[in-house]
Amino acid sequence: MGNPVKLFFVALLILMLSGCGSGNAYLLGPQMHNDIEILVEIRPGAPTVGMNEFLVMATQKNRLAASKYIVSIKLKGNEQWHQAIQDGATGVYRRAIRVNDPDNDVLMVQLADKDGKQPVAELGFPLVAN
Repeated sequence: MGNPVKLFFVALLILMLSGCGSGNAYLLGPQMHNDIEILVEIRPGAPTVGMNEFLVMATQKNRLAASKYIVSIKLKGNEQWHQAIQDGATGVYRRAIRVNDPDNDVLMVQLADKDGKQPVAELGFPLVAN
């Protein structure tokens, strides 16, 4: 049998590393817009009726954060866009909105270039894979 102190630290390390995983993350995408990859994460897990948090992650082809956008989201068929909050210059934008029909709703993501040099783009992400 190994040293109990070593075993304790190995077990502790395993527990700490298991906490670094995505947990109950539910991912939509990825989709491309020009040279930007858009991935959406729903928290705390698969979409449910009620408030759900959406994280929109925008990454350039060179794997750098795409942080020059104003990102808004809504569910398809809804009139009002909800601007996401940018999480620093990381290319991550977050917003919670209400989901009424997780089996059929489509999340619409709007990307607007902060400089206004590119046209506004809209991408659709079905909340459930068909």
